[in-house]
Amino acid sequence: MSNPPGLYIDGLDTRGMRTPGGEKHSASWIIERVSSPLAGRARFEVPPERGYKVGGVVIDEYPIRFGGQLADRVRVRAPVLVAPADPVPRRDPCVP
Repeated sequence: MSNPPGLYIDGLDTRGMRTPGGEKHSASWIIERVSSPLAGRARFEVPPERGYKVGGVVIDEYPIRFGGQLADRVRVRAPVLVAPADPVPRRDPCVP
């Protein structure tokens, strides 16, 4: 189970994304904070040596102009630990 519990980044869906040079997007997707083994923060940044900026990347025929275009493609998950239920509910007294 994750500690602290919450939503964690599970990856970026790059289907339909194209770069001017046809490079892979993995170098642009950078995990910044990891809460073993889950990502809590990431960014999308084109390495300077590629010679273009994020706006040069096209998603479904539209150049990236807004962060929301990428946010729609970020996969998140909420890891949970499932345990078997107690066969008989335990009664606890009420304590004021």
